[in-house]
Amino acid sequence: YSDFNEMHDYFKLEESEDFFPDSSEIRSIIVQIENLIDLIPSKGSTSESLKLLEIAREKKGKGEVKDALDLFTELINKNPSFAVAFFERGKIKRYSFNDLNGAKDDLQKYLDLEPNDNNACYEYADVLGYLNKFEESIFYYKKAINIISSDPKQKDLYLWGYIYRCIAEDEVCLGRFDNAVASLKKAAETSIKDPDRSSLYEVAVSYTHLRAH
Repeated sequence: YSDFNEMHDYFKLEESEDFFPDSSEIRSIIVQIENLIDLIPSKGSTSESLKLLEIAREKKGKGEVKDALDLFTELINKNPSFAVAFFERGKIKRYSFNDLNGAKDDLQKYLDLEPNDNNACYEYADVLGYLNKFEESIFYYKKAINIISSDPKQKDLYLWGYIYRCIAEDEVCLGRFDNAVASLKKAAETSIKDPDRSSLYEVAVSYTHLRAH
């Protein structure tokens, strides 16, 4: 479809008695699909690398995380420029083996190859925060926000409101309470614009607790 309105008109013609997505839902679906397309491996990919990647992901999906980790390592050894392998291995190290330092190293290598991936910037910032590297964590959270807010495909999303909450937590850990309050205000401003507003209450609670201290 050439644009969002054309797709919306199509869905309207095909609407059923039980379900008809409104325009905001369709727009969200389009953005999610485009984001998935963006995740298709490109940098450093070869047919052999893609085959190994598929096998490793299948192992991971089955819960065979040690085998998946070994396959990602094999993939990286064979093709160290295949960026997505570092990202996948880093997530396994973090979530399956609680290896934060290993995850940090892999995510850093991934970002060396793919510096404009906002998801990786967020993931990396989160890991840095758990390693008490709060200044670096804030830097990469802000980089994720900049990437999201400058991307026309994602400008209507509200993810950076949640990221501002994460920045506030790091600022608290650094004892910079005024900065933390400012970040929570930005989080609240973004959440108010979110039609779902699911995080607005959480932002308000965090803000109240912080002001009480």
